[in-house]
Amino acid sequence: MFNLLKKKNVPNFEILYCLNISNFIDKSTDTEENVIDEISQWLKSMSYEEFIDSLIKNVSKKESALKVINSEIESGINQVQLEGSLSGYFIYPKSYLNKEHLQTFRLADEDGKKYLQIFNIYPEQNKYPCEKSTMEMFVQYLDLDGHEHELLKPLHDRMKNLKDPKLEKYIEAMHKAIFEELLLTEKRKAKPINFFEPYTCFQK
Repeated sequence: MFNLLKKKNVPNFEILYCLNISNFIDKSTDTEENVIDEISQWLKSMSYEEFIDSLIKNVSKKESALKVINSEIESGINQVQLEGSLSGYFIYPKSYLNKEHLQTFRLADEDGKKYLQIFNIYPEQNKYPCEKSTMEMFVQYLDLDGHEHELLKPLHDRMKNLKDPKLEKYIEAMHKAIFEELLLTEKRKAKPINFFEPYTCFQK
């Protein structure tokens, strides 16, 4: 995972177009500088509007790109809606924006496996030759065994009613179960996550 800058809080962004940078990573030269250089060359080859349009097309084809829409759904609760190669939504208390990076989570079933997905987004940065600041995003995956899933599923189910006045309390309970129970087991101390998807996000 790249060494990310964490000097500012995450802004209350609206819409981001995010490029999965896995395709730019060569395992023999897995450095942030190489990724920045390759994406920068792509940016320089066209106008910024053309670049964003190319990401929008990839989102519609569900190919290595995401549209991330951040909005307030209830007083004090925000929703991150995903479209493209990953879909659905994550919810979080708006107070989470007052941190060095935004982190939220959900359970998901994919290919017969049960996952905990952790969504992470970091403050604005100026690493690329483009008109607007970019943001770094990671989606981490934990392949849950039966015991881990049983621990989290009842808590996750309580988060599904987006109009529940206790929703923020339920999110915090899920957060506590993940970071104060699940990730402190011997299994997760040895291997906290199974894999992750890295993204660089651009503003339209």
